[in-house]
Amino acid sequence: MLYNARWLGTHLATPHTPITPEGRMKQGRLSFILSRIFHISLLSCISSVQGLAFGILLDPQLTDYLATKELYFRRLTDVTVRETVIRIWTITAGQWSTYAVLTILHDLLACVFVAVGLDEPKDWPPLFGSFPKYTLYGTIGRGMDNAKQSHC
Repeated sequence: MLYNARWLGTHLATPHTPITPEGRMKQGRLSFILSRIFHISLLSCISSVQGLAFGILLDPQLTDYLATKELYFRRLTDVTVRETVIRIWTITAGQWSTYAVLTILHDLLACVFVAVGLDEPKDWPPLFGSFPKYTLYGTIGRGMDNAKQSHC
């Protein structure tokens, strides 16, 4: 547990954690570090563009966050499209920033430990796994496909 906090390669590992099979060609240290640096820069650019777009496109004011606007469903007849967009943007921006910060820190630590030689690239799988697993089809669609196959 001390050196394998995510229990990789054991029966206690998180389901669907990608582990490189020994038969497949291993990724070299340099290509691993360069791909993680590219990933870090891509996430940083997307985060900064997302913040700028919110400020420029919506131009939020203090009146957008008044206490009278806390209730949403009770005053559906008075709700504007702008208020709805600001609410949706605020929620997704919070989720995105959490994902981006955790992934960037994970990638930075992966680069450091692989560059120093303390770890191998195979010891640092993606923090949140593959993105298609978290889409609507990935969560519901595959389960439905498996259910249809087991009953046919």
